[in-house]
Amino acid sequence: MKFAFIRVEKAHHSISALCRNLGVTRQGYYQFEARRDEARIEGERPGPVRPPAPLAKRNKWQSPEREAAVKAARDEKDATKRAQLYMDLQKSALNDSPYIIMFQQVETAAVRSNVNGLIIGPTFDSNLYSWVVKN
Repeated sequence: MKFAFIRVEKAHHSISALCRNLGVTRQGYYQFEARRDEARIEGERPGPVRPPAPLAKRNKWQSPEREAAVKAARDEKDATKRAQLYMDLQKSALNDSPYIIMFQQVETAAVRSNVNGLIIGPTFDSNLYSWVVKN
């Protein structure tokens, strides 16, 4: 995601400064761009960057029962019942998950009124910059 951010912001800032501020190397950024160019040459359509799968799925913790319960809560029409279903899901996740939730960071983003498309995800690794545009 950092490299995608650099790709967007390099029109306004130097690549060196962006890499330094984001804690990545210029070499890594240029390798990222080279892979993108290779994909274009091989005929892949460049498109928006897909958000990564949630952390739980990337670590292979899946529960078909929980996924069915999430869909049921999502589709529930009654707001009070839906809220209770989500509360039950959260309690269940705290009890059954292989994770210990100790701290939850709060992300804040300030965006000018002429900037659209920034998506702040629920976790730092799902912030999306690839659709950001200035009007």
